[in-house]
Amino acid sequence: MEIIFSIEPEFLEAELSGSFTQDAMVDFLKQLGTKDSNKILIDASELQNTNLSYELRFDITNISVIILDKDTKFAVVRPAKNNNNFIIDNLQRLGYSIQIFSKKNKAKQWLLKK
Repeated sequence: MEIIFSIEPEFLEAELSGSFTQDAMVDFLKQLGTKDSNKILIDASELQNTNLSYELRFDITNISVIILDKDTKFAVVRPAKNNNNFIIDNLQRLGYSIQIFSKKNKAKQWLLKK
């Protein structure tokens, strides 16, 4: 899995591509946890092999809770056909400001809305 960070004027963007692995996702979450930005756009529209078991989704949710800052707003971009909202729904229930979008422009609009 490849990760490219870029600093935009009003938010941090992370582009994920290649093949999903649990270790790479954990590394990515650890990197996100060190970033000094209160708005993050995660573009995972090119990420492959994301048909994850619920056990793995549960693990990723628990790791996210440990690492990610609740004061940060997260917009995630994924093709609609690939979306399974288990992680997003659970993070929202735990108080995280996170949404998933199929279009990058919609994600940016939501992220920058006050």
